[in-house]
Amino acid sequence: VFNASHASMREDFEISCAELDVAVETATAHGALGARMTGGGFGGSAIALVPASRTAEVTTAVVHTFADNGFGVPDIFAVTAGGSARHEL
Repeated sequence: VFNASHASMREDFEISCAELDVAVETATAHGALGARMTGGGFGGSAIALVPASRTAEVTTAVVHTFADNGFGVPDIFAVTAGGSARHEL
């Protein structure tokens, strides 16, 4: 679903950009289970679902591919999903 969502934003709505497309394509080619742009587009952010064991590989691949394409160094950081939000009365 992540990959299809990114493809739709890129092709149907034309709100992606080269850097986001490269980040998504590279992440999925190097072990991400899915990736897509998020945020504002046209320079927003990408999110990738990456098994912890592949984080370093995906990060290195994205950084190198950005350099190969003449893009600036991306800010990449890992996060871990938390539990759901709860409201206690």
